[in-house]
Amino acid sequence: MYVSLAQVNSEVKHMQSLGTVESVKAVSDIFSPISGTISKINEKLAMHPELVNNSPYDKGWLVEIDAKNLDVEKAKLMSAKEYSSFIEKL
Repeated sequence: MYVSLAQVNSEVKHMQSLGTVESVKAVSDIFSPISGTISKINEKLAMHPELVNNSPYDKGWLVEIDAKNLDVEKAKLMSAKEYSSFIEKL
């Protein structure tokens, strides 16, 4: 697997691609949950892309974004419980 992320200081928009994740079978876009400026990327993923799967809430984070419209866009996001329910239906 391979992870490619946009650079620090890149502007992203809600649901715009901010990078890709490549596995043996496919390449998938990573969509930004919010609009803003990328302030930090997880450089460990270049050497250890498996962290995305093995530690998504700790060591496998992707980017930090300085939000522009957090209050508006946050209302459009699912909670962890809503997301869990959503993927169970797939």
